[in-house]
Amino acid sequence: MERTAGRAAGRGGLRLVGDDPGLKGPAWGTVILGRAKEPIVEPTDPRWVLAVRTAEQLEGSVLRPEKRQRLVRVGQMMGLTTFDCHLIIAMVQDRARRGRAAELCPAAVADQLALVPKPEGRGRDRRGDLWRVAAMAVLLVAMQMLALMWVLG
Repeated sequence: MERTAGRAAGRGGLRLVGDDPGLKGPAWGTVILGRAKEPIVEPTDPRWVLAVRTAEQLEGSVLRPEKRQRLVRVGQMMGLTTFDCHLIIAMVQDRARRGRAAELCPAAVADQLALVPKPEGRGRDRRGDLWRVAAMAVLLVAMQMLALMWVLG
């Protein structure tokens, strides 16, 4: 009986799900589970904004639980997942614990922030929200007109 069961074909050891055997060179840092690394290029990037907001809320290297919850809510409003919010907060906190000044922490983790997937569409679609509000207003006016006609009728 061969002892190759559970091993990747043609390679010794385990193969991660999503690992492309045809990929040449080291995959970490350029491709993460099939997604390209997305560097921070603008100051309005949600990952950068959350990192800066986290650095502002730090007291030394400590972040109070209520401030952490508020930061997670801010990150979610910008389209980040809860996990990614906690990850970004942990990156900034880690730099502060290692002796980096809080205001310098976001710049120190910029390369790590690129590993966090950038939210698609940057949060909620505002144009869609506007249409929903307009439709609700028209519906409300129509219902009021029907009620008024019923009372007067």
